[in-house]
Amino acid sequence: PLMNDSDIVLDDGKATKIRRGNVRARLRMITLFNLAAKNRGLVGSTDNLSERQAGFWTLAGDIGNCAPIQSLTKSWEVPALAVLNGVPTSTVRATPTDGLGIDAGDEAQLGCSYLEWDLIARAVGEAAQAGMTPDALAQALGISEPSDRAKFDAVLSRMKATWFKRMDPVNLPHPLDDRYGLVERTDHRLFVPRSFARNI
Repeated sequence: PLMNDSDIVLDDGKATKIRRGNVRARLRMITLFNLAAKNRGLVGSTDNLSERQAGFWTLAGDIGNCAPIQSLTKSWEVPALAVLNGVPTSTVRATPTDGLGIDAGDEAQLGCSYLEWDLIARAVGEAAQAGMTPDALAQALGISEPSDRAKFDAVLSRMKATWFKRMDPVNLPHPLDDRYGLVERTDHRLFVPRSFARNI
C-alpha cells in the first residue's frame, strides 16, 4: 500500500538531534576547510578547555587547524576575554548552547554549571596526577550532599564517556618501534616554531 505523509513518523529524540547536529558541524567544516585551502589560510577552532574536557564537540566537525582559546575555561576566562575585546554583554551572558535544541542548554546536558564543571574537572585532574582515586577525592573535598555528589559523578561520567575524543585519532602503537614518538620528536626539533615546541 502507498504511504501518506501522515503515516511518516519523524524521530525527533535526543539521539537523533545529536546526530543531525553532528552532520551540520561536519558540513560546516567541509566548507571552512575548502575556503581555507582556497585562500591559503587556516581554520580556527572556538572550543575551550571546559568543552574539551567534557568531549563537547563533534569529531571532524568542530576542530580546525589552530585553537587559540582551547586552554581557557568556559566559566570565567572565555567571558573575561570576550569582555576585554568588546563583545556585547548580551552575547557574553547568553545561555551557552550547542545549537542542537537539546535540553535547556549546555549546562543542563552537563548536569552542572560551567563553573562547577571547571572546579570539579580541575580537582579531578590534580587528584589523578597525585594518584588519588575519585572516591578519595570526593571524601577529601567533603562532598556529602546528594546533589553535590550527583554533580561530581556527572563530571566523572562525562569525562569517562568521552576520553577517546581527546585522543582522536586513537593510534595503535607499532609492536617493535616508537614510530609516533620519532615523528613527533622530529617535528618538534626541526619544524615546529619555537613558540609552539614542547620539550620532548
